[in-house]
Amino acid sequence: MGTPPTETGEADLSAIDNVARMIAKESRTPKLVIEKSTVPAQTGEQLRRLWKCTRQAPARNFRVASNPEFLREGTAVEDFFHPDRIVIGVEEKESELQLRELYSPILEGRFRCPVHQPNARPWPLRISWVTTIASAELIKHASNSFWG
Repeated sequence: MGTPPTETGEADLSAIDNVARMIAKESRTPKLVIEKSTVPAQTGEQLRRLWKCTRQAPARNFRVASNPEFLREGTAVEDFFHPDRIVIGVEEKESELQLRELYSPILEGRFRCPVHQPNARPWPLRISWVTTIASAELIKHASNSFWG
């Protein structure tokens, strides 16, 4: 899902809002919703506010995290399987623990890539950060500014 610019140059978040409303309407269990792409700072907070105002959402436990991807054009598959950094933006410990569990094979050096030499040694992960959602959103913007 994209966040294309509007005519005024601001990000069009209507697709994100629509998906958030659909999650609130259709979900029957708690959810951790993770932002992956470049979104304006405070998008995670906007999602939380939207769910608080949605009739169906208050009865459920919806949480938001930011986990930006850092994929370069031409090396996206390699970057996905062998990240040089992982940024996790969370506000609740439970969200952090879920994302750490998801990334544990990489963080603990147990991941064996199914594409790039499956029997090779694990790729070294250089940086892993846990921060706030807004900081993770800003880290993604800073990365885009430096490395395009």
